Amino acid sequence: MVVTAAQAAPPASPADRACWLVIATASGAWAGQENKVAEWDSAAAAWVFHTPQPGNILYDVAAGYQKQFGGSAWARLGSSNKLVRHVKTKAATRFTLSSSAWTTVMSIPAFAPASLANVITAFGAVEVKTLSAWSSGNLEVGLFVDSELLPRVSIVAGLSAANETVSCPLEWLEFNPTDLVSRIVHVKAYPLGSSVAQIDILAHSSCRIVELEP
Repeated sequence: MVVTAAQAAPPASPADRACWLVIATASGAWAGQENKVAEWDSAAAAWVFHTPQPGNILYDVAAGYQKQFGGSAWARLGSSNKLVRHVKTKAATRFTLSSSAWTTVMSIPAFAPASLANVITAFGAVEVKTLSAWSSGNLEVGLFVDSELLPRVSIVAGLSAANETVSCPLEWLEFNPTDLVSRIVHVKAYPLGSSVAQIDILAHSSCRIVELEP
């Protein structure tokens, strides 16, 4: 699992499915949830708390290293530092999304990591600005390997007017690293449930694979 940071108070504007490690002394909606991982569920407008088991490992993005749960506390695991490779970003580009198919807004080529055991996770993110109105429906953004949709999909509800801007973070946590070799990771978007045939968007996107130094 990947957490944004370790902190005691909930963030003001959490992204959907973003996670934090709760530390003492927890306050607000996190009160009494120390050592648990807090995950924000936008659809339910509520925090979901994951109770760790001894031996569980997570990656703290703010700290830049892995942590392991020993049964009563989290501790730094080993001495490896973060190494981010295979990063690709795409400047804001106009796309026309069809209501009948996924549209690729960016892709990252196949790669061969130094050690598959060091791959932690894959990230994708898209910031979308609507350029045309569409009377109803949600915007769905997903990570794909080749044509296979990965488990984590970001759904943004209620976009309907032109000039609305929204960020769609994605995080791919549960995967077999060998799936990445000689295949292509895509970030795709799809207007789900739209009553119009297509919608124009301006998308700024990024995708990266995170490894640890051997």
